[in-house]
Amino acid sequence: MSRMHGSERKGHRVGRFAAVAAMIGTVVVTVAPGVANAAPPLFTKVFAPSTIGPGSTTTLTFTIDNSAEAVIADELAFSDTLPAGVTIATPAIASTSCSADVGGSGPDVSAPDGGGTITLANASVPAGAVCTVSVDVTASTGGTYVNTSGTLTSSEGASGTATDDLTVATDRPGFSKDFSPDP
Repeated sequence: MSRMHGSERKGHRVGRFAAVAAMIGTVVVTVAPGVANAAPPLFTKVFAPSTIGPGSTTTLTFTIDNSAEAVIADELAFSDTLPAGVTIATPAIASTSCSADVGGSGPDVSAPDGGGTITLANASVPAGAVCTVSVDVTASTGGTYVNTSGTLTSSEGASGTATDDLTVATDRPGFSKDFSPDP
């Protein structure tokens, strides 16, 4: 048997799948016309600012980047458990620019005030677009906190985790609130 070079067979141009089918038998491939298989969206996160004083807040923003793809990424979901010593601020001021999933539900962001876990479910990002999830977080003890999320999953597959560091510098002023008299 002669060796085929992807797009040639006996002087005729054929696709890679046809060349493979000729070599191993029948292969059925269903792809929408003009649309290649899409890769999962890119997934990143950042604390802004990345250094705060004890008790101050920072905004943690997750970015889901589908700008290089020609198909919607649906069924977006991830969970992020904050490291010990970091909590969701009160108020959390949680928001998202992600769209509802194709089924029409969501997007659902969970970030309970004072909690330790942020989740996104039932969301999508259109083809060629980017969406974000933002939540305010805080920490009272000095140090560097490494925060790695769970894997972002979608209809296009797993994107992996996202990581960023938050530094709480004790030489910076911190802020807290107290109500008096306490009811």
